Amino acid sequence: MTAREAAAAGVLVAAGAVAALSPLAAARGAGGAPAWEAGAVIARAAPAVVRIEVTGSGRPRAAFARRVLFRAIAPREGGAGVVVDRDLVVTHATLAADAAPRFVVVTGDGARVAATLARLDLDREVAVLRTAGPLAAPPARLDAGAALAPGHHVVALGDPFGVARDGQGTATLGVLEGRATLQTDEPLWRGEVLLTSAAVNPGSEGGALVDLEGRVVGLVCPLARDRRSGALHGHALPVAAFAPVIEAARRGGGALGLTGRPGPGGVVVERVAQDGPA
Repeated sequence: MTAREAAAAGVLVAAGAVAALSPLAAARGAGGAPAWEAGAVIARAAPAVVRIEVTGSGRPRAAFARRVLFRAIAPREGGAGVVVDRDLVVTHATLAADAAPRFVVVTGDGARVAATLARLDLDREVAVLRTAGPLAAPPARLDAGAALAPGHHVVALGDPFGVARDGQGTATLGVLEGRATLQTDEPLWRGEVLLTSAAVNPGSEGGALVDLEGRVVGLVCPLARDRRSGALHGHALPVAAFAPVIEAARRGGGALGLTGRPGPGGVVVERVAQDGPA
């Protein structure tokens, strides 16, 4: 994939990513036809990935201070998000750490739309923003990724280091390394996550991890440190984990303050939020 092809796809390719993408984009399938085109993957998925600018009071949200949620991550002035409805954007909760955040969503064509916090789920580390008006960006195609196996290629779309000032995202290529529950001392989502070799940098959180069909299979999270090896893991929250938060924002209902999973005859409660309604 060349820089010109990336520009045509409406995405800024991060430094080093062109070199990473080119050999795979040139891979040949049966009959000499390209097995897949990176530019086509990005073109399908990138319009639904937006930049989010954040300003606030400078005071952390009280619940965040209690949980020490953000594991030595500096407060963000921006990040990425994924459009999931005409006026809803899902992102990582890092961007809602301020006690009184103000958001502006910037789409790939440079349009700027104010947004408010519609839903915050600290256990899943997910925030959903509601924009003041409908977005021109198309909603992402979400997929539970059940057929995505370790070794399959994925692309991470986001805004590392705040480089996407024009609203156009960046792309990095990697593979799905596996599905696992992170072993960490930090208070993270304790369910299954998608481990990926796609580069994740500060500002990428809230972006999309997409498969080669351009479908969103995960929400990019901040790097997490493994307690056993000390290694940092790039990972994403799977669609099945954050989809309920989106649905709750659509309904406009209040939080229950607990996290559960399907069980025999009902729901098994796994966690109850401190000072929550439950």
